Formats: sequence, C-alpha cells, structure tokens
Amino acid sequence: MTRRGAVLLVDDDPAMAEMYRMGLEAHGFQVTILPDAVDLSRAVAELQPDILVLDWDLPGVKGDEALERLRGTDKGRSLPVFMLSNFPGTRNGTIDRVFRAGAMAWLEKVNTRPNELAAKLATALGVEETPSSLQTERSDPALPGGAMSAEPAT
Repeated sequence: MTRRGAVLLVDDDPAMAEMYRMGLEAHGFQVTILPDAVDLSRAVAELQPDILVLDWDLPGVKGDEALERLRGTDKGRSLPVFMLSNFPGTRNGTIDRVFRAGAMAWLEKVNTRPNELAAKLATALGVEETPSSLQTERSDPALPGGAMSAEPAT
C-alpha cells in the first residue's frame, strides 16, 4: 500500500481516535494520536505531519484556540487542518471562528466514517486513490465487524 501522508489526530475520546486511526491507516496514512491540544504546537514541530485532524471539544483548550495558537508558529502556519467533532459547529459562531483561523473543513463525527475522512484527507493532500481502493464495495476495518461500505471510493 502506498503511503499517503502523515496525519496528526487530536481527540480526547480514545475509542473514537482509535477507530479513525485504524480507518486512516487502512487507507495508507501514518497516524499519530494526541489526547489533547495542550502541546499541539510542539507536537507539530516535532512530528511535522502533512495534515491535522482536530477535535473541537478538548480538555484545557477548545479547537479554535488551539488552531489560533498553532497558526502563530512556523510549522503550523500553513498546515492543512480539518475539524472533526460532534459539537454542533453552528452554535455560538464556532464554525466561523475555526474557518477564520484557517481550518479547511468542519466534519461531524456522526456523519463521517473513517473511509470518508480518508478520502477527504487524500483530496486535500492531492493524493490519488490507488487502483485497489477504487472498488465500489469494500470492507471498512474501522466499522463494527468489518461492515461493508457500498459507497464508491472518492
């Protein structure tokens, strides 16, 4: 499998983070998980990920605050960032703040399966799908019991 890029995933829910890690790795991404954004700038400087997936509701700091701090650093200034949260982005101007801070997308966990996130990250990074991932029905290892996804790969 072709390596598609390094993802830094920041999520305080271990089960959710593990589900997305497994799904992204099944699609060729290398994934590092952080349980909070307290040391996000340092982690980005050390790990130099290709893309960041950031939860909104994290212990100690909200996603927009973490993103604003990150944008003030050399390594974080131009890093592509996807927000992935079950927090309703339309509440209290939340989504506006993260887009002003430079997020590329706001995705709801409840509506974003791991294979869908992988496809969106690949598109953002300009990575082509491999022929083996173009099948219209495939097992998604991050879904319970390896459930089948009937959606085409994008």
